[in-house]
Amino acid sequence: MRARYSDIDKNIMEVTSRNLKKLLQRKKLTQKALADMTGLSTSSISDMVTGKTLISPTNLEKVSNCLKVDKSVIMHNAKDSLGNPLHNVFNLVDICDDDEIIDKYYPKYAGTINEFQARSYLQYVRFLKSQTGS
Repeated sequence: MRARYSDIDKNIMEVTSRNLKKLLQRKKLTQKALADMTGLSTSSISDMVTGKTLISPTNLEKVSNCLKVDKSVIMHNAKDSLGNPLHNVFNLVDICDDDEIIDKYYPKYAGTINEFQARSYLQYVRFLKSQTGS
């Protein structure tokens, strides 16, 4: 049974999927080759590349190391704009605490995610930022 993902999770999965496809193409690697390089299963790599699963911080580290790219390259959304909540949150975590961000954004997205998911997402963003040096 697959996990239920919030809209924010789905956005991250879509971005990760798009970037992994581009990286594999540029580096002329197959999903199988990446699986062999990372020690992850072919189905795990396939799920990441097709956007069926949310990449974990540990797997992000393994994949980025094997592809010899910064983690931010895999997670970066070139389509983001200042109007995109993911872009805003990614920048806000440096200047606001979680409660301030929840107060500002949670009411807008309360129908798609619960407060626990929102707080988990903020922890995930903070972790990614700490790993990418962003």
